[in-house]
Amino acid sequence: GKAGGDAPTLLMFELFHDLPDEIAQQVGARLASQFRYNDLICHWTAHQFLVMFQGSSETARWRSEQILPWIAGRYLLHSGATLEVAAEASLVSPEEVVEPEMWGRPSVFSGLP
Repeated sequence: GKAGGDAPTLLMFELFHDLPDEIAQQVGARLASQFRYNDLICHWTAHQFLVMFQGSSETARWRSEQILPWIAGRYLLHSGATLEVAAEASLVSPEEVVEPEMWGRPSVFSGLP
């Protein structure tokens, strides 16, 4: 198999708000604009975005610290109101992500047709 250094790193961006769909879409767009095309971005739960980062954990941590200020902050709603969103980023292992109780959350599947 591949050397351990080639394994992707999972980054979790967690937002401390109930995100309306329009804000979640903006968060996803901001994340997409900050990562490369081959980094997989997923709206994981109502509050969490996962990024499968193609690189080392050191690079992933450094990038997440750079990107976090783009994700946290003020978002504009269609109504003209603004929403202040607090966020944090952390590295997670695949084991943490696929715990059975996570699969039990209905929000995991809310984005599927």
